[in-house]
Amino acid sequence: MLPTDVVIIKDKEMRVWAKKYAEDQDLFFSGFSKVLVKLFELGVPFTSGEDSRIVFKRTE
Repeated sequence: MLPTDVVIIKDKEMRVWAKKYAEDQDLFFSGFSKVLVKLFELGVPFTSGEDSRIVFKRTE
């Protein structure tokens, strides 16, 4: 297990959410999708400028 996994079961507040999500897959995906959209909307701050971003080339 990763240290982050251990925290999920040892921390009382996190354990409550882990149990809720384990028992209700729809609740998990609903919460996950909202958080993922928020992360995408916030974007990634680049301090070195847009030209230093990694751009993946298409393979065809």
